[in-house]
Amino acid sequence: MVAVSVTLLIHISIGIGTILYSLNPINASLLSSNYYKIRIYITQSTAVMYRWYVVAASFDRCTLSSRNLRLKYFAQINITRRTLVGIVIIWIVLPVHNLIYNTSNLNFVDFTYNIPLLFYHSFFTFTTGCTVPVSITIVCSLVIYHNLVVKRERRHVITNLHRGFNTNVMEQEERRDRQVLLVLIVQIIAFIITIIPFIASYFYNAATLNIKNQSIERVSIEKFVAYLASLTIYLFPAISFYLYTMTFNIFRNELKKINTTHTTMSLSTS
Repeated sequence: MVAVSVTLLIHISIGIGTILYSLNPINASLLSSNYYKIRIYITQSTAVMYRWYVVAASFDRCTLSSRNLRLKYFAQINITRRTLVGIVIIWIVLPVHNLIYNTSNLNFVDFTYNIPLLFYHSFFTFTTGCTVPVSITIVCSLVIYHNLVVKRERRHVITNLHRGFNTNVMEQEERRDRQVLLVLIVQIIAFIITIIPFIASYFYNAATLNIKNQSIERVSIEKFVAYLASLTIYLFPAISFYLYTMTFNIFRNELKKINTTHTTMSLSTS
């Protein structure tokens, strides 16, 4: 949770902050190509990081809900920490081509001389940053749902075989499983919805790189649509807090405790 929050904070700060700064024509004219390289590198690196954090969390829940002891081994805290460190290292290294080449102008006509680079960047972003993490999270959510259904059926069998047995613990486990599944499903749905425009934009860019002699109107429309699609990637980081608040009961209770403690301390010091 902490790693995801820090990554999302960096992603939003760099992404939205630099966009707002460059909206001023005077500021935009002072920006060099190195600025755009660093901006694209940081935003892509952090964006892909938090997407693969979601993948890691989905796989972790998948292993926890499984009856397979070998899979449960991967749910240990030390393996989780190594996975997070590995994700950070991998996505610091892989997008390094953004620091070498300026990949921020995918729709510029004068950039067609470097089509192999642009095709690689579009394909790289489309696969590793969009389709692959989305596909894995969908598969993990289906597996988690299946595992929880099997666990619920086993609980019902045990309850029927042991009449008068205290079922409070089982009911608590079932509520917890439903809560975890709800949070994960809502998170995955929001993740997919907010990333679809970005996926479509990069797929279109990769498919139309070989088209030459485009009209000014078409280039302008493509740039505008790509700009809007690039803004949608900031929706998921922005709404994550509200998703947890609305769907996660434990998160709401902890938030209430923090607010109550803060209010009590403020009243005592005043």
